[in-house]
Amino acid sequence: MLEADLALLRDGDEEARQRAAERLAQAGTPAVPDLIEALQQGNADVRWWSAWALAGIRHEDAVSALIAALNDADPSVRACAALALGQQGAPAAITPLLASLEDPNPTVSASAMAALVQIGPAAVPGLIATLGSGSPPARARAAQALVPLRAPEAIPALFTALEDDSPAVQHYAEEALERLGVGLTYVTL
Repeated sequence: MLEADLALLRDGDEEARQRAAERLAQAGTPAVPDLIEALQQGNADVRWWSAWALAGIRHEDAVSALIAALNDADPSVRACAALALGQQGAPAAITPLLASLEDPNPTVSASAMAALVQIGPAAVPGLIATLGSGSPPARARAAQALVPLRAPEAIPALFTALEDDSPAVQHYAEEALERLGVGLTYVTL
């Protein structure tokens, strides 16, 4: 069954690839080596569906392969790998995902940001560091990620970010602080 699905993944149309990827993800660990091999194929669609399938298989080798795919030549594969790493929730992916906040493709950097939010509190220290020293787009993505994470330890960095040169960074820093309840004034009548 794995061989038939791998053949469809490599040579099928988009619908067949999706069904094959779903079955390969359900197959779990036995499919990991073949999916990693497919993730290195010349066809970007095959690599994308391989990353998609690996997202659903909790395995150390899957995480390593998805981290490597963050450097794929195709931005859609990089974005899919980032989202897959978010689904994996693997702390080992935090540093590579933080680097992907610098990706020039906005879909990739947005996917990396979403993945860091999915990983959760473990990503906060890296997001704080990026907020302080990343490029303007990476700082904006870091501030944006801190909004739903509601991390009290980020408050000093968010206050500093209110003075950032980037209006996007300022906006998300303000929103994150508001979500944390910082700076709100309560009036009693």
